[in-house]
Amino acid sequence: MASPRQPRRLGATDTSGVALGAIQFARDGDTLVGVGGDRVLRLWDASDPRKPRLVSKRPTGHTEAVCSVAVHRDGVAATSSYDDTARLCDLSDPAPPAYSTRSPGTTAT
Repeated sequence: MASPRQPRRLGATDTSGVALGAIQFARDGDTLVGVGGDRVLRLWDASDPRKPRLVSKRPTGHTEAVCSVAVHRDGVAATSSYDDTARLCDLSDPAPPAYSTRSPGTTAT
C-alpha cells in the first residue's frame, strides 16, 4: 500500500448482486474466498488485483446465509452460518466438493 491514509482502489469483484458476508485471502495471496447470503462459497483468482476473476462457486450446504469464512494455512476453509452450523471444505480440490463436517451436535455430511 503506497499510503495507508490514501488507499487507492485496485479492482472489484462481480458478486452477481449477492451481498457478501465475509471475504478473505487464502494463504497463496492470489485467491480470494467469499461467502454470503446465497450460501455459496466463491473463489476468485486475484493474481491481477485490477481484474479479479471468478474461478469457482461451491454450494456450502448451509440452510441460512453464510456469515463468516476462515482459511487455514493447509487450504481448508471453515464457514459458519446463521443456521448454527460450521462446515469445512478443502479448497485444493478444484471440483465443487461436498462439505466434510458440521458443527458439534449435528450429523456429519
